[in-house]
Amino acid sequence: MSQPDTFAAQVATLSAQLLKFDGGDRAALRRMEPDTPAPPAYWRLVTVAGFIHWSEEKQAVLRRVVRQMALLVPAGETDKVTLHKTDRPLGAVLCDGGDGEWASRGGPPQPVISEDRLARFLAMPARGRGDALDRMLRGIARRRSPALGIDCGELLMLALRPDDTARLNDIARDYYRRLDQATRSAQQKATA
Repeated sequence: MSQPDTFAAQVATLSAQLLKFDGGDRAALRRMEPDTPAPPAYWRLVTVAGFIHWSEEKQAVLRRVVRQMALLVPAGETDKVTLHKTDRPLGAVLCDGGDGEWASRGGPPQPVISEDRLARFLAMPARGRGDALDRMLRGIARRRSPALGIDCGELLMLALRPDDTARLNDIARDYYRRLDQATRSAQQKATA
């Protein structure tokens, strides 16, 4: 088996392989806990993606991110599902819920994850942020458009460096950028 040799390629491979798994393997990954033994599907996935040589500490982090990614994959056929998309930052997805039609539903756009909830997420201690992100992604998974992805590399980097202030600021910036774009678009439609 050939393994990807850059982080970006590894994340892309991880995402692509996850979409190839059957429903049973994806369900096992959704149930996986970072601090318990991983199911065989996890080990197949990280081997192909080139993460097999990571330390146990990093594997625990990766297990959480793989679970988050699996949560975002809808049940059933995955032929038309996009999971990883580098131009869909986490902050934007927290704002629009991964729904391409979100801003055109009428009225001023309301973020899927409220500003208050985002602020609490960004301010919380790093050790609690993973569980909070899990809960937010579960909610997003229910409404996410399968054709729109999320930058899974950003999920992984946030988990690996939870105290990185610049990364947290990027999430907020991307959230507000997405909200501002939708608000301006709604205002232009209202005045046209």
